[in-house]
Amino acid sequence: MKDIFNEGEEKKGGVSETTKYMKRPSNKGWLWAVLTIAVVIVVAVVAYLLLSEPSLKLKKGAQLKIEDMKKMAAKVDKIERKIKERQNEIFELLKTAKQQGVEIPPEIYQSMELGPEEIKALEEKLEKEEDVSYKGLLKDIVEREKEINKLKDELTSIEKKLPHPVVVKPGDTHKKIAMEFLTKEYNIPKDKAAKLVEQVNTFDYLVPGFKVWNFYDPDADVFGTFVTQGTAPISPNEIKRRKKKELITAKEKAEAKAKQLEVEKTTLEQQVSALEAKKKALQEDVALLQQERDKLSKELAALSAKVTDLESKLNSVWYVVGTKKMLKTQGIVKTGFLSSTKIKELDQSIFNNRLDLRTSTTIVLNASDFGLKKIKKVTILPKEVYKNKVDYEVVFSPDKVQAQIQILNPSKFKNNKIVILIK
Repeated sequence: MKDIFNEGEEKKGGVSETTKYMKRPSNKGWLWAVLTIAVVIVVAVVAYLLLSEPSLKLKKGAQLKIEDMKKMAAKVDKIERKIKERQNEIFELLKTAKQQGVEIPPEIYQSMELGPEEIKALEEKLEKEEDVSYKGLLKDIVEREKEINKLKDELTSIEKKLPHPVVVKPGDTHKKIAMEFLTKEYNIPKDKAAKLVEQVNTFDYLVPGFKVWNFYDPDADVFGTFVTQGTAPISPNEIKRRKKKELITAKEKAEAKAKQLEVEKTTLEQQVSALEAKKKALQEDVALLQQERDKLSKELAALSAKVTDLESKLNSVWYVVGTKKMLKTQGIVKTGFLSSTKIKELDQSIFNNRLDLRTSTTIVLNASDFGLKKIKKVTILPKEVYKNKVDYEVVFSPDKVQAQIQILNPSKFKNNKIVILIK
């Protein structure tokens, strides 16, 4: 009862029309009089709607056609909704009465669907009631109950002319109910039944309490199906509206999300472009640095080679070798009749041989290199500087075709120039 109560008619500005009258701060008798007038107007409108509903004139014994059945099922749905509306009106009255401090008898709450005996007992209670406002409220409730019972009688009358509906249970689907109707009631093969079901609109959001009306005309081989509210607290159309609103909301959210993602995409693309430009600039910088590094590496290698060569020269002894005649002819030495042989020219260009004393202290001389058969004697000039057996020593091969000068004092020869005289 509480759930149905909350499913009342749409309120204007948050307050129903009935509630608006009930809350006027005035005499209670006047209040219930106004309420009674409002109820009478509502009943009159409902009666007009019911009487103006086009009735189906069916020939006695004639088989109902599919379209006629759908129209009757639609009328059932309308009556069910009107019953629900009247029930909601009663609950609104009860709710308002409770807010006004009016005591409601337990009989009203025990059952929404009052039977004849309950209504009679309630009417007897009303006759003994002295409170006018209280009596008026209960009369309104009884009148609504009478109207509901009248609508239910009309509903029962129409339903008798229709095939028995299926009341939806938890887990039921419209397609499942339709398939069971065709295969069990008419023994139609499943594949054919599936094709018939595919040709009609089925409702995707069944609620327990809904009624599913199925119709089949074997002669025309036509199948139809319809869903009404039944005892459910919500109508199929309301569910459709809610689902449509949910879909619209979901669509709006999806569109908003898509716009947000588009903005994020644009931002990311801009960031990627900026990073690509930065990457390109860095690559160009790297290329320039690579070129500079290569250049510096070459310069460093050249400088290193130069340093190595310079170190080698600084640690070398520079020398020129030849016979007295050869050296005199070259202008390197001079001799006198009685004087000893001396160095005449010490220009760096003539000292075309050198020995790095860090790696070796031996100078090898071959007789054949100087046009000699044997080497008899080896002297290092200037004699006054370099002493045989002190600073150096000459070792001859047994056949004297080769002589080796062993440097005994490398530091004395380092970065100096000598002339080696052989004969």
